[in-house]
Amino acid sequence: MAAKKTTKKAAKKSYPSAKKTTVPKLRFATIEELANFMAENHAKTEAAIRKLSAENAKTSAEVSRVTKSLDDNFGGISRRLGKLTELVVVPKLRCDMNAQGHHFDRAEVNKLIRGVIGGRKEDIAEVDMLLLGPAEAMAVEIKTRLKGNHVKDHMERLQDLRDQEEDAGVHGKKLFGAMVGVVVDDEARKLAKNNGLYVVEIREEEGKLNIDKPETCRTW
Repeated sequence: MAAKKTTKKAAKKSYPSAKKTTVPKLRFATIEELANFMAENHAKTEAAIRKLSAENAKTSAEVSRVTKSLDDNFGGISRRLGKLTELVVVPKLRCDMNAQGHHFDRAEVNKLIRGVIGGRKEDIAEVDMLLLGPAEAMAVEIKTRLKGNHVKDHMERLQDLRDQEEDAGVHGKKLFGAMVGVVVDDEARKLAKNNGLYVVEIREEEGKLNIDKPETCRTW
């Protein structure tokens, strides 16, 4: 009897099939979509600004009112001082100082002095009033309310005038200083007189000047 022929089937090994990965297609926004996006954000920003503005409106209005009030007040004070200088100080100061023993024959108001410094033309000093005579000069500072820092500034100004005496027109002249004010602080008066400066009060109602002469007049 013939033997049975056996066929050995090879074992079939199966592997799980790999899943296909789908790459999403990139989508670009249209100009219209970008415009809508920007418009939406702009609207949100505008809304935030309006809310902030509404909250600050009252404060802003108050700040504007106070600022305008200050500007008006300072403007009024400046005009008043200018009028007093024009009507009282300029016509009287030269004669009143001559009565103190000086010899001034002319006065210049709001004098800007320029000179050459380091090869360049520059502002040296601005003097409210400059009294001039053959042998002497006097630089005058005029303030509504005279304070100590004004005195210190004027002494520096006097030194600048002496350092640049040719341009200042005070070469060969004794240079004196005077402080003029509608109101004079005690500190300013003491500081000025201790440093040999005249202190002059404008007596507005009487239309005259009250001159307080230092014990020793300093010259620069």
